[in-house]
Amino acid sequence: MTPELLRIVDRRLEATGALEHAWALLVLGACESDESLAAVLEGRAPAARRTIAAAEQQPQERPGAYLDSITVEGFRGVGPKRTLEVEPGPGLTLVVGRNGSGKSSFAEGVEILLTGTNSRWAKRSKIWQEGWRNLHYHARTAIEATFAIDGLKGETTVARHWADGAALNDSQMTVRRPDKSKADLETLGWTGAVEAFRPFLSYNELGTTFDEGPTEFHDRLSRILGLGEIEDAQLLLKRARLARQASVDEAKVRLNALLPQLEAHDEPRAQAAAKALKGRTPDLAAAERALDATGTAAAETTDELPLLRFLAALSTPDPDAVRQAAADLTTLATREAEVAKTPAGEARDLIEILSAAVRHFDTHGEGDCPVCGKRLALLPSWKARTQDKIADLRERAREAEAVAADSRALRQRVGALLSGPPAQLADAATRVNIDATDLLRVWRNFSTGAPTEPAALSAHIVATIEPLTAAAADFRERVRAELDRREAVWAPIARALTAWLATAGEAQRAAKAVGDLKSAEAWLKETSGEIRAERFAPIAKEAIQLWTMFRQQSSVELDSVLLTGSGPARQVKIDVTIDGVPSAALGVMSQGELHAMALSLFLPRATLPESPFRFVVIDDPVQSMDPSRVDGLARVLEEVATQRQVIVFTHDDRLPESTRRLGIDARVIEVTRREHSEVALTTSVDPTSRNLDDAEAIASDREVPPELARQVVPGYCRAAIEAAAIEIVRRRRIRRGESHADVEKLLETNGQTRPLLSLALFDTAGRGGEVGGKVSGWGMWASEVLDTATHGAHRGAGLVPLDELVPNTRKFCRRLREVAT
Repeated sequence: MTPELLRIVDRRLEATGALEHAWALLVLGACESDESLAAVLEGRAPAARRTIAAAEQQPQERPGAYLDSITVEGFRGVGPKRTLEVEPGPGLTLVVGRNGSGKSSFAEGVEILLTGTNSRWAKRSKIWQEGWRNLHYHARTAIEATFAIDGLKGETTVARHWADGAALNDSQMTVRRPDKSKADLETLGWTGAVEAFRPFLSYNELGTTFDEGPTEFHDRLSRILGLGEIEDAQLLLKRARLARQASVDEAKVRLNALLPQLEAHDEPRAQAAAKALKGRTPDLAAAERALDATGTAAAETTDELPLLRFLAALSTPDPDAVRQAAADLTTLATREAEVAKTPAGEARDLIEILSAAVRHFDTHGEGDCPVCGKRLALLPSWKARTQDKIADLRERAREAEAVAADSRALRQRVGALLSGPPAQLADAATRVNIDATDLLRVWRNFSTGAPTEPAALSAHIVATIEPLTAAAADFRERVRAELDRREAVWAPIARALTAWLATAGEAQRAAKAVGDLKSAEAWLKETSGEIRAERFAPIAKEAIQLWTMFRQQSSVELDSVLLTGSGPARQVKIDVTIDGVPSAALGVMSQGELHAMALSLFLPRATLPESPFRFVVIDDPVQSMDPSRVDGLARVLEEVATQRQVIVFTHDDRLPESTRRLGIDARVIEVTRREHSEVALTTSVDPTSRNLDDAEAIASDREVPPELARQVVPGYCRAAIEAAAIEIVRRRRIRRGESHADVEKLLETNGQTRPLLSLALFDTAGRGGEVGGKVSGWGMWASEVLDTATHGAHRGAGLVPLDELVPNTRKFCRRLREVAT
């Protein structure tokens, strides 16, 4: 979408309060491009706001481009290279030639050059499309055009060439700026503008505008008028919505088939998944947890599956660890027996006795010995002596203490081995229907009722560990068999659930996007008519004005042109009044009137100020037009040519004749085609020549009174000289980069003969007094022509006889062009 139209959408979003909604970005994204819409849907902002901001900075009037020349070689009716040169500025040029002369090859060449295709062949068969190369010339196929662009000194060149055997759409394009640097249509700002403002109207488009039904005509007109972007944006939103809705619908259909299977399944995971997936918005995270079912430790859950997994991995005391503990117990019993018979053992026993006596003294104070009954044996002095003795005994009891420490550590290790079966084992029979009686019996026999004496304890654990290990292995095997059975039953539905979950997340995200897309689509659909009307209003107004010029003696009056409807109901509503009676246009208008209507709709769009193209190329518009309509066409072209460079290709002599008869300035170039597709281009009429032809006709007409001829002919000669000067000034200044608006203002300000000649000869209007001296250097005849042309009409007589004035004026204009070039 063009920045200007995108800006209109943005402003309407703001005016309606829609910018407060998230879906407003979807509207902007769709209006900008498919990529921008995708960016919004992915959570990335579109570049639309930057485009709008850039549009705000751009002037309404873009730098204009005029066509300077079009060169065709080996294409369609043109064989050897031929160049059609046109004046790069406002004005009307008629390129005239009979059918088959090759003239349309230049018109079609401009279109292909800038678009890479041609509407003439858009819907033709392959055989028709293969006839685009010239049949008589095979050295090279190429099209090249030069353009004069406001603000750029020199010419910008756009060229396409085709390799041997290449298809029409397989060309190589080059763009060169005036400084010879390379560019492309995008950097010139022409890529989107070519479609938005389309500066050419082909013979095929003109003839079929109203032939393909209301919907196709609506789309064709929208494209020609640059309004198809709104429909394109709506279509992008619709496609994005339908694609996501299809994803949502598919997920829903698959879920509806999956849910009954989950609900009918006795597997707890299936039940948990079914519970998670019921309701308006399925809980995908809960369904995934149910599918995995490993989230909680079996000791903390009542679910069967975690309990089975826990029991399948149930561990009993390691037999190797038990046997090592038994060996360590045996060794410990031996060490304890040995150390008891040593002084260290005796010392350790004494330490225990004396320590108990000291504690008794600390508790009860002085007194008799509680063991032997000796009176006042326990005194403070006794305690001091006893503590010294205990310290001495500890040194001697070191080995016995080490044995005691080892005994405590070993008994803790053995105690861990004898911790007993886990509580979940007792529930196995009732919760998962697996009998654990044997395992519980041997495990309890192993862990309870064990003797405390090391040697006996060692013998006990060695004797009971093997039955425990065997029973545990048998139990685990039965548990795993149950797990395998359950997994086999669960696997098919688990796979189905896994497959559904793989796409369900995307479907949920799509469902959220569908709502926003619906809102965006509804808003754009609701306001598209208003946007189209706003955008189309100035075009429709100008179309009506142009039709008023076209209609001439027609009884058909154009009242309104509206683009209405959407989807299959879209159409162009053209309301007319025929002799005061309202009617629909397409049912009552002749073919010639329809062609005139098509031109009335094309020209306003092609000449909008936003367009970078200051030219329009029209191929053979005089189709089925009666003489009065041709006069209307000439007037329309004259009007448009005041602001645009208008180039019309025609085989019909009525249009050149009409311009001559109506006194419309037009440059006429004749195209003739010789053998082997050699094309010749000859300028037969231009504003200078037309004025001189009229002057010559009056001067040679014996029915015109001589006095009247003496007053009129010098005026035509002056107009011819001024036209030649204007042509020189326009060409020179536009080619060096001056804007056409500045050039036209300059010409309007200096519209008299001598200022115009000063501009042509000296490139300034301020040397009008030197014009006479400059012209006199060409010869006395030139001074006489200038004096007669500028004063003869006022004096009623001239210095030069009329039969000499006209040919000498022709000579004057030729010399002026030579000197000023």
